[in-house]
Parts: sequence; structure tokens; C-alpha cells
Amino acid sequence: YALKKTIEKVKSLGIEVIYGDTVSGDAELFIRRGDMITRLTMREFYEMEKSRNGALWRDGKEYVPCSSDVEVLTLNRDGKVTWSKPRFLVSHMVSDWFEITTYTGRRIRVTGDHSLYVLRDMDVVPIKVSELTRGDYIAVPRAYPPSHSLTKVNLTEFQDKLGRTIMRDDKILLARNSECAFPSTLPLDPDLIWFFGLWLGDGSYDGENGVEISVFDEELQERVMKLAKRFHIKPLIDERKGIRLPSRLLVRVMKYVLGLDGNAYTKRFPPWYMSLPDDLLIEFLKGLFQADGNIVYSKGKFIGVKLDSRSEQLIRDVQTALLRLGIIGYVRRYKDVNPYSKGMIYRLMVSGQNGRRLARLLFNIKVSEPQIKDVNDVIPLTEWSISKIISCLKKDCHYPDRVSYLRAYKRAMMGRRVAAKTLKWLDESVVKDRLRWLVDSDVLWDKVVEIRRLSKPELGFDINVPETQNFIASNIIAHNTDSVFLKTSDRAAIDEVVRWAKEVLRLDLELDKKYRYIVFSTRKKNYLGVTDKGVVDVKGLTGKKRHIPKFIKEAFEEMLKVLQEVHDEQSFEQARERIEEIIKTWYYKLKRGEFELEDLSFKVMLSKSVDRYVKTTPPHVKAAKKLLNRGISVTAGDIISYVKTRDRDGVEPLEFARKDQVDIDKYVEYLISTFGQVLDALGIDFDKIIGVTSLEYFM
Repeated sequence: YALKKTIEKVKSLGIEVIYGDTVSGDAELFIRRGDMITRLTMREFYEMEKSRNGALWRDGKEYVPCSSDVEVLTLNRDGKVTWSKPRFLVSHMVSDWFEITTYTGRRIRVTGDHSLYVLRDMDVVPIKVSELTRGDYIAVPRAYPPSHSLTKVNLTEFQDKLGRTIMRDDKILLARNSECAFPSTLPLDPDLIWFFGLWLGDGSYDGENGVEISVFDEELQERVMKLAKRFHIKPLIDERKGIRLPSRLLVRVMKYVLGLDGNAYTKRFPPWYMSLPDDLLIEFLKGLFQADGNIVYSKGKFIGVKLDSRSEQLIRDVQTALLRLGIIGYVRRYKDVNPYSKGMIYRLMVSGQNGRRLARLLFNIKVSEPQIKDVNDVIPLTEWSISKIISCLKKDCHYPDRVSYLRAYKRAMMGRRVAAKTLKWLDESVVKDRLRWLVDSDVLWDKVVEIRRLSKPELGFDINVPETQNFIASNIIAHNTDSVFLKTSDRAAIDEVVRWAKEVLRLDLELDKKYRYIVFSTRKKNYLGVTDKGVVDVKGLTGKKRHIPKFIKEAFEEMLKVLQEVHDEQSFEQARERIEEIIKTWYYKLKRGEFELEDLSFKVMLSKSVDRYVKTTPPHVKAAKKLLNRGISVTAGDIISYVKTRDRDGVEPLEFARKDQVDIDKYVEYLISTFGQVLDALGIDFDKIIGVTSLEYFM
């Protein structure tokens, strides 16, 4: 709504609106109203607020204002996950989606224009999903704030769900033939919460007649029977089925009041679980893990804690719940080898220091130093960032050793613990402040392992959070700033828009950049502009992405220099002609072999050992295997240089490549894709240029 009203205002001042951008998402999030926290999907949250506050329909989008007592999880300026008030919600029809999956198993489905956060030279910046590539690290929460609100439930508020009941001595009983009794205000004490977790792991309902728990451990059964006695339930022990609690009232309280429902494939945590205090949440997890969890050992050494389930949502709920305790786990899925079962097995694995802590909390087991490191809790610093850190080292007797130590991280990821240790070695500076923020923040840098493009028309949703300009959905931090490009040289008019937005919309607008000129690609809303200071600003264009060969980058940069010289319409037309000549020149160089193999090489870091690439074999891994076959040592963290070739493997390590092996057509494709996005905005037909040059080449 704020964006639309702003656009209307600037148009009323005679300013031309060139380009408007909004973001959308479809995921689960946590909502806090007062002290109560509940889990909702984006659609459920949207419909709830729409029913309370109404909606406004504008230009194909529906806008819903948020209630003043509603808060969502966000990341604040100090890097801490906290609660913030959203201003409005947006929905509109979307057909083009990207599904992002990370190393820890988190998954979110968003549009290509939606931005997630990445680390660029020690700054956390939003980047459009359409610009992300596999191997990028995105910001996700590694801890959630505590809660203390939910410790009891007033059952009298749920009479309609319990059926015909009677009150006796402040207790609730079913109206007919029932000895089972619950206090009208049910305390959620450790034993009861533990029982609910146990049910999630190995429980079911005997229709409406009772609760069954398939546990056979005598200690666990004894605790269940003790709980049953409190509510005047007579438990039954079955050697094959475990323990049964015959109570229709217990079923109704669990199923209809508390939302504990589902089967082995559909069970999940109830929506209110994030409202539990930490001690009760731990008891809830204890029950679940004691039913279905295991301590994993290998050759007598502790590896971690695992939990298997056929319910994907249950496993993801556990992963989220552990964030309340500051514990990071990762989710994997495996094909069920049982021929009588269907679907997949989903596994949550918690290893390293996280695993040690979880084993102590849930099983009261103290374990030795784990053999596997914590799940990749790294800070993806660039080579430039490491150089800046080195430049801020204290010049003491340890300086030479520390320089050598840190230089190693120019080729490998720096862990959070190493970064924390490095802080002690630095003089006070901006670099130290930025590194301290990264170390102390609630951000985990999670590697993108899969990006899927999906085409399915459906409603998408977005949340505007003015205080932080982000929100957390599906355990991923999503950016939500709206932006608009305005064509005007009247600074007074811009100032009037800023003043108006502050007074009328209570919205702080900020003039981000001023462009001398700007051109847009119609393909993915990418753009290229030159600022008033002469800086070329490229968003989402291939030539600026990593891993592109030097040959392609030099061609792209030559084009940028031409664009940088444009100041008016006449020079813009001249630039178009020069760019066509640049394309012809670089195309000729490829076809005639006027290049060095080094300039055609792709340089990609090997993120893990070669033998760990099982499901897929990327080009740089194929090249690494060829190096190993020739007796050259290759380890995780090494930079693999390779060129595209015409043989079956399609790659050859740079060290052994020959010019006659190079797949020229493949590099022409890279040239086309790199220039094509800019030429689309410039109105130049790339195919026509290539057609001319191809004809000339064979004449």
C-alpha cells in the first residue's frame, strides 16, 4: 500500500515512474500476539489479518494492513533475532518461482525478485534470488529468542471441542461413564509435556477411545503410568503394543484442544510449541527423542544425535525448536528400504559441539570430544576481507605467525570460533567492528545446495516490516524493502515526496542512488546504470558474477567502459554502435583462437573432498578427478582451474588443456548470455550481430 501511494504521489508531482519492484514469498512463520506465539503459513496469516482489518485492491495486488498487536520474527541492526511489528501484507498472482535448498536442509520458495541476504566484503547485503548460484551462502537464523508464556491451558474455553462435560470440584469430566478427570485449568508441567513429546514419537489414537504409546522400556512405561494415575486413568500394558491409556477425555484434550494429531506421515509439533518456556520445550523434546531418537557412535566414538521420521514436517519442526536452544541441526532424506512402507525417511542429525550439548540435555549423557565438527558454522569471508583483517593485526611478536595463519583462510572458509579468536588479535577499527558483528550475531551462513526453477501459477505473499526491512520465514531471513526508480532532476520534488511519506504514511524514504542514466533488462528486472559519480552499477548481470572466465569478463568490462562515457542521448546512440563492434571483435577472437588458455579457465573452489561428491559431479569435480588420476594431490579448499572441452567429460584441467580441445561454441554461448542481458535493455539484437559475424567469418 505504501509503495502504491508513494507512486501516486510522485506522479502527481509530474515525476515519471520508471520501474517498481515488490517481493513475494510463500512459507511458514511465527506470529506473536501479546505473550502467545503461534505458527502460521503466510496464507493463514494473510487471511487472518484480512478478516480483521479488510483489504485494498490496487493494480493486480491486494494489500492488508496488520493489527497493531501482531509481531513477526526479524533480524535487527545488531544482528539479533527479535520481534518487530509488520505494517502491511501483500498478495498477488505469481507463476515463476525459485525453490532454494540449503546445506542444513532449510527450504523456501520465493520469486526471482525476492531478496535474501549474503555476505559481500564483510557487509550483509540483500541479493535477488535470480542472482543466487549454488555455493553461495545465505543468512539464516542460528538462534531464536526465548519465551515464558505458555504454562497452562484453561479447558473451560474449549467446551465445544470437549463435548458434553460436567464440572466437579473444579475438575472437568465427560458427562457419561467417565472416571477420568482433568483440572479446569490444566498445568503444562514437565511430565505432561514429556508425554506429549513421547506421543509424537511413538503414539497413536485408538479411535476416540484412548491413547496408545508403543514404548516397551520399563522406566518410560513407569513414568506414563504415574501420569495416568494423576488423571484417574487405568493404564493397560500390552507386550506387543506397549501401553494404552483408555480415556476419551484425554483423546479430546490432546487432539482437539492441543492440536496433537496425525499419523506417522503427517504428525508435527502443535502450533503453540514456541510459546513454551525453555525447560518445558526441553521436556517436550526429551519425550520425542526418547521414543524415536538415537545416540550415534562410530567405532566407539561419539558422532552425534539423530532422529528419524516419515513425517518431513515433524523433522523440520524439531530443527526449528532446537534453534530456541541455540542448537543447529541439519535435515536429510533417504529412500525407505522397507518394501512394505512408502515414501521417504527424514532424518535430523545434530553433531559436533551441538550434538554433545543435545545428548546432555535430552539423555543426560556426557560424551567425549566429538569426532565430527559442528555443522558448517562458517563466516564466508572473501580474500579481500581476509586481507583487510590482516592489515588490522596488532604489530607484536606474534604478528608474522598470525599473518601466515590468516592467509590460509584466503582459500578456505573461516569458522566462527576462529573468527572469535582473531578478534583478540586486532586493533580497534571498522574492520574489527564488522567482524565482531559477524561473530556475535544470530546469523548462520548456510550454503545454497540446490536452486530449482518452478512454473506454477499461485498466490504469493509478502510482509512489510518497516523497522528492520526483513522477516524470517521457513527459518530463512528474507529481505522485504520495496523500491522504485524515479525519472526527474528536480531534487525539491524528491524532498517533497520524502516529507509527504513521513507525514502521511509514517514511512522513512531514503534516496539510495542517483543515476546519470539507467537501462533495464526485460528478462529478470535486472538493470545497469551509471551513477552521478561515474560508477557503473550492475544488478543481476552475468558479467559481474563469480567464476566467469577472464576472457568473458574483459569483454564485458570493455562494454562497461563505453557505457560509462555516456552523458546524453547522442552519446548513448554512439555507444550502441561501439558495443556492436566490441561484440564482433571478441567473437572473432574466440573463433580464430586468439586467446590464452588461462583466460578461458573457470576457477572454482572444491568445497569437499572429491570422493564425497556422490549424487552429482560438477565440472570442477570432473577436472579434479582428472588431476588425481594424473597423480596430482587435490583436497577440499583447493581452487580447481579448468576449461570447457569437446570431449565426453566436457572439461579439462588447465594444467593439461590444449587449444585444439577447447569447445569454442560453449564459450560463444557464455559470450551471448553475458552480453544478451545488457543488449536486451539497450534494444540491440544479439542474434543479428552474431549472424553477420558468422557470415563474414566463413567468407
